[in-house]
Amino acid sequence: KYPSILELEDRHDVDMGHAYRTSDSAKSFTTFIATCQRNDFLGKLKGCHFYSVLMDGTTDLGNKEEEIVALVYCNKNEVAQEMTSCTRYWSVHSPEKCDANGLLICVGASLELLGVKSILDRDSVLGVDEMPVLIGASSDGASVNVAEHNGVRGQMQHALPWLFWSWCFSHRLELACKDSFVSATF
Repeated sequence: KYPSILELEDRHDVDMGHAYRTSDSAKSFTTFIATCQRNDFLGKLKGCHFYSVLMDGTTDLGNKEEEIVALVYCNKNEVAQEMTSCTRYWSVHSPEKCDANGLLICVGASLELLGVKSILDRDSVLGVDEMPVLIGASSDGASVNVAEHNGVRGQMQHALPWLFWSWCFSHRLELACKDSFVSATF
């Protein structure tokens, strides 16, 4: 899609110059931007004490399952003397299998980027230097996620007993709206 983006920018009279008109230079430029943004975010996250993980599955155009992982943390503004809750998209992974173990591998792979060696190892989650502690997780209400014993929730809470688990509020709101439209008479 990069050539079509350049063409669009040319139509808008944006001077892109010649340096970034090749695929290799675009890849290099994009990788640099992503690395800078990730390092900036990791710096912010190191200033926090705790974070939570949000996960949701989606399918791409080829009906391939993708697991999206976002992080929720509190950002402290020293000047304004206030805390704000922030959510940041973190990663996307393709599970080999869409069972609890496959999804745990995806979440674990995304937390490896934070230095967590194993999502189900208490010492690994607690032992990351200068990083906050994982205290919560949230997903949709699919049984593969919320099952108490063999689901993602059950396995994570067994390994990390302090973990707070919630059923995604957006999904719950969506289901409530769906139910109200079904029962409403027009």
